[in-house]
Amino acid sequence: QTLNVQLDVTGWQIRAASIDFLGADMEMGLNQSQLHPAATTSSETNKANPNTPNAPNTQTFLGKSSLPICVTGAMKWRAELQLDGTDGTKLTIPFEFMSGGH
Repeated sequence: QTLNVQLDVTGWQIRAASIDFLGADMEMGLNQSQLHPAATTSSETNKANPNTPNAPNTQTFLGKSSLPICVTGAMKWRAELQLDGTDGTKLTIPFEFMSGGH
């Protein structure tokens, strides 16, 4: 089944974005997806959203991936979001989550 990935970035201009999915406790092979620019929302548009008054531009990136099914049931994953800013800054943001099981 396809896993849709959406990234919204506000306050920093991104040149490239990708996400890696790694088995936290078990090697599951390479699973990297590039995220592609989908939209940029100006601060004028954001003024209509009460949660982000006077916010700077927001970039949206979209991608698709999938997670292999683990025969043991529940699986702990580590995702690493990799961002390259137009200012030359590179940032990796790791986070963990569970899939499968009950």
